[in-house]
Amino acid sequence: MKRTLTLIVALLLILLITRLEDYLGQVNIGSLSMDKDQIDYYLSDFSVMAITDDGSVKYELAGRHLSHWQTQKQSLIITPRIKGAGSTPDEQTRLSADEARIDQTTQLAELTGNVRILKPEPGNQGELDLSTDHLNYNMQSHEISTDAVVSITSPSGTMQSTGLTGKLDEDLLRFDSNVRSIYKVK
Repeated sequence: MKRTLTLIVALLLILLITRLEDYLGQVNIGSLSMDKDQIDYYLSDFSVMAITDDGSVKYELAGRHLSHWQTQKQSLIITPRIKGAGSTPDEQTRLSADEARIDQTTQLAELTGNVRILKPEPGNQGELDLSTDHLNYNMQSHEISTDAVVSITSPSGTMQSTGLTGKLDEDLLRFDSNVRSIYKVK
């Protein structure tokens, strides 16, 4: 009888300890808070394309590393490369930089560090090479703007200014101040 009672007490203690472990191990999900700065996903050596309604490629975005915050709808890209629309690769505008911050709701990209835009000239006459320290690029409307020093090299000459606005798909650039240019005479 003593053995049976000891066995029952031992089994009750094991059951009590197991229940206590289950109770102490429970996590109340309601008490957890999601940090708004939590990165939702990373991509490494990636390439993504935006497709229009008719199935054509609107732009291609590639880079070495992408961090995305879903709650903020923003992405940080290291060494971004953006290829704009064009019927052939020879007609595509290409943007590159050291870093880009993209707001997914406005499709505005803030490019910083060694920003370059390479745009083919009509009729395979060479290409326009724009470089600056930082630049804002609207990926929807293809508008660019900066208040930094801008340098442009093309087959027809070179140009520098402080500040610039433009629309890449309309070949329109407006220089803000301190404009200097050298044209090559043929």
